Amino acid sequence: MISFKYNAVAIFIMICSSVANCQVSLDNAVVTETHIEGSRDAVYDRSRNLIYASISSSIGFPNGNSLAFIDPETMSILKYVHIGSEPYKLKLSSDSSLVYVSLSGAYSFRRYNLISGEVGDLQALFEPDPSQAEDLAIYPNNSEIVIVSLNSVSSSGNGHLNVYDIEGQMPIDSIRQSNSLAFVDQTTLITYNSNRIRRLIFNGVDLIEEQSASGLFSGWSTRIEAAAGLIYSTTGAVLEPSTLTLLGTFAGANGAVEPVPSLGITYFMDSSTLKVFDNKSFEELDRIELTEPSNSPRELFAAGTNRLGYFRSNGVIGIIEGIPVPAPCRVDLTGDGDIDYFDVFAFITAMVNQDSVADFNYDGQWDFHDVSAFLQSFAVGCQ
Repeated sequence: MISFKYNAVAIFIMICSSVANCQVSLDNAVVTETHIEGSRDAVYDRSRNLIYASISSSIGFPNGNSLAFIDPETMSILKYVHIGSEPYKLKLSSDSSLVYVSLSGAYSFRRYNLISGEVGDLQALFEPDPSQAEDLAIYPNNSEIVIVSLNSVSSSGNGHLNVYDIEGQMPIDSIRQSNSLAFVDQTTLITYNSNRIRRLIFNGVDLIEEQSASGLFSGWSTRIEAAAGLIYSTTGAVLEPSTLTLLGTFAGANGAVEPVPSLGITYFMDSSTLKVFDNKSFEELDRIELTEPSNSPRELFAAGTNRLGYFRSNGVIGIIEGIPVPAPCRVDLTGDGDIDYFDVFAFITAMVNQDSVADFNYDGQWDFHDVSAFLQSFAVGCQ
Protein backbone atom coordinates (compact mmCIF):
# COMPACT_ATOMS: atom_id res chain seq x y z
CA MET A 1 0.00 0.00 0.00
CA ILE A 2 1.55 3.27 -1.15
CA SER A 3 0.17 6.70 -0.18
CA PHE A 4 1.01 10.23 -1.18
CA LYS A 5 -0.55 13.59 -0.38
CA TYR A 6 -0.47 16.83 -2.29
CA ASN A 7 -2.23 20.17 -2.54
CA ALA A 8 -4.28 20.49 -5.68
CA VAL A 9 -4.00 23.55 -7.91
CA ALA A 10 -7.24 25.51 -7.56
CA ILE A 11 -8.72 27.65 -10.32
CA PHE A 12 -11.63 29.69 -8.93
CA ILE A 13 -14.18 30.81 -11.50
CA MET A 14 -16.38 33.76 -10.45
CA ILE A 15 -19.72 33.84 -12.24
CA CYS A 16 -21.89 35.53 -9.62
CA SER A 17 -24.13 37.20 -12.14
CA SER A 18 -26.00 33.98 -12.79
CA VAL A 19 -25.00 31.63 -9.97
CA ALA A 20 -26.34 31.68 -6.44
CA ASN A 21 -23.58 29.44 -5.11
CA CYS A 22 -20.64 31.51 -6.35
CA GLN A 23 -19.05 31.32 -2.90
CA VAL A 24 -18.22 27.63 -3.46
CA SER A 25 -14.44 27.27 -3.60
CA LEU A 26 -12.03 24.36 -3.80
CA ASP A 27 -9.03 26.45 -2.75
CA ASN A 28 -8.41 24.44 0.42
CA ALA A 29 -8.56 21.01 -1.19
CA VAL A 30 -5.97 18.47 -0.08
CA VAL A 31 -5.70 15.21 -2.01
CA THR A 32 -4.40 11.92 -0.60
CA GLU A 33 -4.05 8.92 -2.91
CA THR A 34 -3.39 5.39 -1.73
CA HIS A 35 -2.75 2.37 -3.91
CA ILE A 36 -4.73 -0.54 -2.45
CA GLU A 37 -3.07 -3.59 -3.96
CA GLY A 38 -5.49 -5.81 -5.87
CA SER A 39 -8.49 -3.48 -5.49
CA ARG A 40 -11.10 -3.48 -8.26
CA ASP A 41 -13.95 -1.35 -6.88
CA ALA A 42 -14.82 0.69 -3.78
CA VAL A 43 -17.90 2.06 -1.98
CA TYR A 44 -18.34 4.26 1.09
CA ASP A 45 -20.48 3.37 4.12
CA ARG A 46 -21.71 6.65 5.65
CA SER A 47 -23.16 4.87 8.70
CA ARG A 48 -19.85 3.32 9.77
CA ASN A 49 -17.44 5.79 8.10
CA LEU A 50 -15.71 2.97 6.22
CA ILE A 51 -14.65 2.31 2.65
CA TYR A 52 -15.12 -1.22 1.32
CA ALA A 53 -12.90 -2.40 -1.53
CA SER A 54 -13.07 -5.60 -3.56
CA ILE A 55 -9.66 -7.31 -3.62
CA SER A 56 -8.70 -9.71 -6.42
CA SER A 57 -6.68 -12.92 -6.16
CA SER A 58 -3.61 -11.10 -7.51
CA ILE A 59 -2.28 -10.31 -4.02
CA GLY A 60 -2.25 -14.00 -3.13
CA PHE A 61 -2.94 -15.81 0.11
CA PRO A 62 -4.29 -14.96 2.67
CA ASN A 63 -5.91 -11.65 1.67
CA GLY A 64 -6.74 -12.21 -2.00
CA ASN A 65 -10.37 -12.71 -3.11
CA SER A 66 -11.63 -10.62 -0.23
CA LEU A 67 -13.57 -7.57 0.88
CA ALA A 68 -11.28 -5.00 2.51
CA PHE A 69 -12.47 -2.63 5.26
CA ILE A 70 -10.61 0.70 5.02
CA ASP A 71 -10.50 3.66 7.42
CA PRO A 72 -10.88 6.81 5.25
CA GLU A 73 -9.16 8.93 7.92
CA THR A 74 -5.89 7.01 7.72
CA MET A 75 -6.45 4.85 4.60
CA SER A 76 -5.31 1.86 6.64
CA ILE A 77 -6.86 -1.54 5.99
CA LEU A 78 -8.66 -2.65 9.15
CA LYS A 79 -9.47 -6.19 8.04
CA TYR A 80 -10.07 -8.51 5.12
CA VAL A 81 -13.08 -10.83 4.77
CA HIS A 82 -12.76 -13.72 2.32
CA ILE A 83 -15.63 -13.32 -0.14
CA GLY A 84 -15.07 -15.54 -3.23
CA SER A 85 -13.40 -15.77 -6.64
CA GLU A 86 -12.33 -12.44 -8.18
CA PRO A 87 -14.65 -9.94 -6.44
CA TYR A 88 -15.40 -6.92 -8.58
CA LYS A 89 -18.50 -4.67 -8.54
CA LEU A 90 -19.78 -3.55 -5.14
CA LYS A 91 -23.14 -2.08 -4.15
CA LEU A 92 -24.21 -0.99 -0.67
CA SER A 93 -27.85 -1.11 0.42
CA SER A 94 -29.44 2.21 1.39
CA ASP A 95 -29.82 1.04 5.00
CA SER A 96 -26.13 -0.01 5.14
CA SER A 97 -27.07 -3.54 6.19
CA LEU A 98 -25.76 -5.40 3.13
CA VAL A 99 -22.98 -5.00 0.64
CA TYR A 100 -23.41 -6.91 -2.62
CA VAL A 101 -20.24 -8.30 -4.19
CA SER A 102 -20.11 -9.54 -7.78
CA LEU A 103 -17.66 -12.42 -8.31
CA SER A 104 -16.36 -12.39 -11.87
CA GLY A 105 -14.32 -15.55 -11.35
CA ALA A 106 -17.39 -17.54 -10.25
CA TYR A 107 -20.00 -15.90 -12.55
CA SER A 108 -22.04 -15.10 -9.49
CA PHE A 109 -22.61 -12.63 -6.66
CA ARG A 110 -23.20 -12.83 -2.94
CA ARG A 111 -24.33 -10.65 -0.06
CA TYR A 112 -22.21 -9.75 2.94
CA ASN A 113 -24.25 -8.87 6.04
CA LEU A 114 -22.56 -5.90 7.71
CA ILE A 115 -24.55 -6.36 10.92
CA SER A 116 -24.03 -10.08 11.54
CA GLY A 117 -20.80 -10.52 9.56
CA GLU A 118 -22.38 -13.42 7.67
CA VAL A 119 -21.18 -14.20 4.15
CA GLY A 120 -24.23 -15.12 2.08
CA ASP A 121 -24.66 -17.97 -0.38
CA LEU A 122 -23.39 -17.72 -3.94
CA GLN A 123 -26.07 -16.87 -6.49
CA ALA A 124 -25.17 -17.83 -10.05
CA LEU A 125 -25.56 -15.41 -12.97
CA PHE A 126 -26.78 -16.80 -16.31
CA GLU A 127 -28.17 -15.20 -19.50
CA PRO A 128 -28.58 -18.21 -20.13
CA ASP A 129 -24.79 -18.52 -20.50
CA PRO A 130 -22.46 -17.78 -17.59
CA SER A 131 -22.35 -14.02 -17.05
CA GLN A 132 -20.73 -11.31 -14.98
CA ALA A 133 -22.48 -8.44 -13.27
CA GLU A 134 -22.22 -5.19 -15.19
CA ASP A 135 -24.23 -3.23 -12.61
CA LEU A 136 -26.51 -3.87 -9.64
CA ALA A 137 -29.50 -1.97 -8.23
CA ILE A 138 -30.81 -2.89 -4.77
CA TYR A 139 -34.58 -2.67 -4.32
CA PRO A 140 -35.22 0.20 -1.85
CA ASN A 141 -38.19 -1.56 -0.23
CA ASN A 142 -36.28 -4.79 0.46
CA SER A 143 -32.49 -4.82 0.58
CA GLU A 144 -32.44 -8.58 -0.01
CA ILE A 145 -33.79 -8.11 -3.57
CA VAL A 146 -31.39 -6.95 -6.26
CA ILE A 147 -31.65 -6.31 -9.99
CA VAL A 148 -28.50 -7.29 -11.89
CA SER A 149 -27.41 -6.23 -15.37
CA LEU A 150 -25.65 -9.22 -16.92
CA ASN A 151 -22.72 -9.30 -19.32
CA SER A 152 -22.48 -12.72 -20.99
CA VAL A 153 -18.93 -14.07 -21.26
CA SER A 154 -19.73 -16.11 -24.39
CA SER A 155 -21.49 -13.52 -26.58
CA SER A 156 -21.44 -9.84 -27.43
CA GLY A 157 -24.89 -9.32 -25.91
CA ASN A 158 -25.13 -7.55 -22.58
CA GLY A 159 -27.50 -5.57 -20.42
CA HIS A 160 -29.89 -8.45 -19.74
CA LEU A 161 -31.71 -7.78 -16.42
CA ASN A 162 -32.35 -10.56 -13.91
CA VAL A 163 -33.95 -10.14 -10.47
CA TYR A 164 -32.81 -12.10 -7.40
CA ASP A 165 -34.12 -12.45 -3.88
CA ILE A 166 -32.56 -14.37 -1.00
CA GLU A 167 -33.74 -17.68 -2.50
CA GLY A 168 -32.39 -17.14 -6.02
CA GLN A 169 -33.52 -15.81 -9.38
CA MET A 170 -37.11 -14.58 -9.43
CA PRO A 171 -39.46 -15.66 -12.28
CA ILE A 172 -39.72 -12.24 -13.95
CA ASP A 173 -39.73 -11.46 -17.66
CA SER A 174 -36.30 -10.06 -18.34
CA ILE A 175 -35.50 -6.79 -20.06
CA ARG A 176 -32.45 -6.35 -22.26
CA GLN A 177 -30.08 -3.51 -23.07
CA SER A 178 -29.76 -1.99 -19.62
CA ASN A 179 -26.11 -1.61 -18.59
CA SER A 180 -26.30 1.12 -15.94
CA LEU A 181 -29.05 1.12 -13.29
CA ALA A 182 -30.37 3.53 -10.67
CA PHE A 183 -33.52 3.62 -8.52
CA VAL A 184 -34.87 7.18 -8.28
CA ASP A 185 -37.55 6.29 -5.72
CA GLN A 186 -38.99 3.21 -4.00
CA THR A 187 -40.26 1.61 -7.23
CA THR A 188 -38.89 3.52 -10.25
CA LEU A 189 -35.77 2.11 -11.88
CA ILE A 190 -33.96 4.06 -14.61
CA THR A 191 -31.64 2.12 -16.93
CA TYR A 192 -29.22 3.17 -19.67
CA ASN A 193 -27.60 1.41 -22.63
CA SER A 194 -25.49 3.06 -25.38
CA ASN A 195 -27.92 5.89 -26.19
CA ARG A 196 -31.26 4.65 -24.83
CA ILE A 197 -32.73 5.47 -21.44
CA ARG A 198 -35.61 3.47 -19.94
CA ARG A 199 -38.02 3.94 -17.04
CA LEU A 200 -39.07 0.70 -15.38
CA ILE A 201 -41.43 0.04 -12.49
CA PHE A 202 -40.59 -2.71 -10.01
CA ASN A 203 -43.01 -3.58 -7.21
CA GLY A 204 -41.08 -6.51 -5.78
CA VAL A 205 -42.92 -8.97 -8.03
CA ASP A 206 -43.07 -7.58 -11.58
CA LEU A 207 -40.58 -5.54 -13.62
CA ILE A 208 -42.38 -3.48 -16.25
CA GLU A 209 -41.03 -1.03 -18.83
CA GLU A 210 -43.11 2.17 -18.89
CA GLN A 211 -41.21 4.44 -21.26
CA SER A 212 -37.99 4.74 -23.23
CA ALA A 213 -36.18 7.52 -25.07
CA SER A 214 -33.01 7.79 -27.12
CA GLY A 215 -30.57 10.48 -28.18
CA LEU A 216 -30.55 12.40 -24.88
CA PHE A 217 -26.88 11.45 -24.37
CA SER A 218 -24.68 8.63 -25.60
CA GLY A 219 -21.55 6.56 -25.01
CA TRP A 220 -20.91 2.88 -24.30
CA SER A 221 -19.08 3.66 -21.07
CA THR A 222 -21.59 6.28 -19.86
CA ARG A 223 -23.05 5.63 -16.43
CA ILE A 224 -25.97 7.15 -14.50
CA GLU A 225 -26.51 8.11 -10.86
CA ALA A 226 -29.72 9.06 -9.02
CA ALA A 227 -30.01 11.88 -6.48
CA ALA A 228 -33.01 13.80 -5.12
CA GLY A 229 -35.33 12.31 -7.73
CA LEU A 230 -33.18 13.21 -10.76
CA ILE A 231 -30.79 11.28 -12.98
CA TYR A 232 -27.22 12.49 -13.50
CA SER A 233 -25.05 11.01 -16.27
CA THR A 234 -21.27 10.91 -16.53
CA THR A 235 -21.60 13.00 -19.71
CA GLY A 236 -22.98 15.94 -17.69
CA ALA A 237 -26.63 15.49 -18.69
CA VAL A 238 -29.40 15.75 -16.05
CA LEU A 239 -32.77 14.07 -16.67
CA GLU A 240 -36.28 14.30 -15.27
CA PRO A 241 -37.12 10.58 -14.84
CA SER A 242 -40.92 10.95 -14.82
CA THR A 243 -40.89 12.21 -18.41
CA LEU A 244 -37.40 11.15 -19.58
CA THR A 245 -36.66 14.71 -20.64
CA LEU A 246 -33.36 16.57 -20.55
CA LEU A 247 -33.27 19.32 -17.90
CA GLY A 248 -29.83 20.58 -18.86
CA THR A 249 -26.17 19.67 -19.28
CA PHE A 250 -23.23 20.79 -17.18
CA ALA A 251 -20.97 22.53 -19.68
CA GLY A 252 -17.59 20.81 -19.93
CA ALA A 253 -18.50 18.07 -17.45
CA ASN A 254 -17.25 14.55 -18.00
CA GLY A 255 -16.27 11.62 -15.80
CA ALA A 256 -17.35 10.19 -12.47
CA VAL A 257 -20.19 12.19 -10.90
CA GLU A 258 -21.33 12.92 -7.34
CA PRO A 259 -24.40 15.17 -6.96
CA VAL A 260 -24.81 17.08 -3.69
CA PRO A 261 -28.44 18.31 -3.90
CA SER A 262 -28.49 19.72 -0.36
CA LEU A 263 -25.82 22.24 -1.37
CA GLY A 264 -27.15 22.75 -4.90
CA ILE A 265 -23.91 21.54 -6.49
CA THR A 266 -22.55 18.55 -8.42
CA TYR A 267 -18.98 17.29 -8.68
CA PHE A 268 -17.38 15.71 -11.75
CA MET A 269 -13.92 14.17 -11.92
CA ASP A 270 -11.82 12.95 -14.82
CA SER A 271 -8.19 11.77 -14.82
CA SER A 272 -6.72 15.15 -13.93
CA THR A 273 -9.47 17.56 -12.84
CA LEU A 274 -12.21 17.84 -10.21
CA LYS A 275 -14.93 20.32 -11.18
CA VAL A 276 -17.91 21.62 -9.21
CA PHE A 277 -21.07 22.95 -10.91
CA ASP A 278 -24.17 24.86 -9.89
CA ASN A 279 -27.30 22.70 -10.19
CA LYS A 280 -29.57 25.57 -11.30
CA SER A 281 -27.44 27.35 -13.89
CA PHE A 282 -25.38 24.27 -14.93
CA GLU A 283 -22.35 26.58 -14.88
CA GLU A 284 -18.93 25.63 -13.55
CA LEU A 285 -18.12 27.19 -10.17
CA ASP A 286 -14.58 26.03 -9.54
CA ARG A 287 -12.07 23.34 -10.36
CA ILE A 288 -8.83 21.85 -9.10
CA GLU A 289 -6.14 20.42 -11.32
CA LEU A 290 -4.61 17.31 -9.77
CA THR A 291 -0.83 17.46 -9.80
CA GLU A 292 -0.62 13.68 -10.20
CA PRO A 293 -3.02 12.85 -13.08
CA SER A 294 -3.66 9.15 -13.53
CA ASN A 295 -6.30 6.68 -14.66
CA SER A 296 -9.80 8.15 -14.84
CA PRO A 297 -11.85 7.51 -11.69
CA ARG A 298 -14.61 4.93 -11.99
CA GLU A 299 -16.37 5.99 -8.79
CA LEU A 300 -16.76 9.35 -7.02
CA PHE A 301 -18.52 9.46 -3.65
CA ALA A 302 -19.13 11.58 -0.57
CA ALA A 303 -16.84 10.21 2.16
CA GLY A 304 -17.76 12.19 5.25
CA THR A 305 -17.95 15.86 6.18
CA ASN A 306 -16.16 18.10 3.65
CA ARG A 307 -14.63 15.08 2.00
CA LEU A 308 -14.94 13.25 -1.32
CA GLY A 309 -13.54 9.85 -2.16
CA TYR A 310 -12.81 8.28 -5.52
CA PHE A 311 -11.63 4.98 -7.00
CA ARG A 312 -9.40 4.77 -10.05
CA SER A 313 -9.27 1.71 -12.31
CA ASN A 314 -5.60 1.17 -11.43
CA GLY A 315 -6.46 0.40 -7.80
CA VAL A 316 -5.90 3.86 -6.37
CA ILE A 317 -8.35 5.17 -3.78
CA GLY A 318 -8.23 8.93 -3.28
CA ILE A 319 -9.56 11.26 -0.60
CA ILE A 320 -10.13 14.97 -1.25
CA GLU A 321 -10.54 16.96 1.97
CA GLY A 322 -11.41 20.59 2.61
CA ILE A 323 -14.20 20.91 0.04
CA PRO A 324 -17.97 21.49 0.43
CA VAL A 325 -19.61 18.15 1.31
CA PRO A 326 -22.37 17.99 3.95
CA ALA A 327 -22.07 15.81 7.02
CA PRO A 328 -23.72 12.38 6.71
CA CYS A 329 -27.15 12.18 8.32
CA ARG A 330 -26.45 9.52 10.94
CA VAL A 331 -30.01 9.34 12.21
CA ASP A 332 -31.34 8.41 8.73
CA LEU A 333 -30.44 4.76 9.30
CA THR A 334 -32.59 3.48 6.43
CA GLY A 335 -30.94 5.87 3.97
CA ASP A 336 -34.27 6.83 2.39
CA GLY A 337 -33.94 10.57 3.05
CA ASP A 338 -36.77 10.60 5.62
CA ILE A 339 -36.52 10.66 9.42
CA ASP A 340 -39.33 8.45 10.71
CA TYR A 341 -40.25 5.37 12.72
CA PHE A 342 -38.42 3.11 10.25
CA ASP A 343 -35.18 4.72 11.46
CA VAL A 344 -36.21 4.09 15.07
CA PHE A 345 -36.82 0.42 14.26
CA ALA A 346 -33.47 0.24 12.45
CA PHE A 347 -31.73 1.76 15.48
CA ILE A 348 -33.35 -0.74 17.86
CA THR A 349 -32.30 -3.61 15.59
CA ALA A 350 -28.74 -2.26 15.42
CA MET A 351 -28.63 -1.92 19.22
CA VAL A 352 -29.76 -5.52 19.72
CA ASN A 353 -27.08 -6.72 17.27
CA GLN A 354 -24.45 -4.36 18.73
CA ASP A 355 -23.87 -2.95 15.28
CA SER A 356 -21.45 -0.02 15.06
CA VAL A 357 -24.13 2.19 13.44
CA ALA A 358 -25.93 2.25 16.83
CA ASP A 359 -22.83 3.34 18.75
CA PHE A 360 -23.87 6.98 18.57
CA ASN A 361 -21.30 8.29 21.05
CA TYR A 362 -18.41 6.20 19.62
CA ASP A 363 -17.39 4.68 22.95
CA GLY A 364 -17.51 1.03 21.86
CA GLN A 365 -20.51 0.37 24.12
CA TRP A 366 -24.21 -0.09 23.33
CA ASP A 367 -26.15 1.46 26.21
CA PHE A 368 -28.45 4.26 27.38
CA HIS A 369 -25.97 6.93 26.26
CA ASP A 370 -26.38 5.79 22.64
CA VAL A 371 -30.16 5.80 22.98
CA SER A 372 -30.03 9.34 24.36
CA ALA A 373 -27.70 10.53 21.57
CA PHE A 374 -29.91 8.93 18.93
CA LEU A 375 -33.09 10.51 20.32
CA GLN A 376 -31.44 13.94 20.41
CA SER A 377 -30.31 13.57 16.80
CA PHE A 378 -33.75 12.27 15.82
CA ALA A 379 -35.41 15.34 17.36
CA VAL A 380 -33.10 17.70 15.49
CA GLY A 381 -33.34 15.83 12.18
CA CYS A 382 -31.01 16.45 9.25
CA GLN A 383 -30.31 19.69 7.47
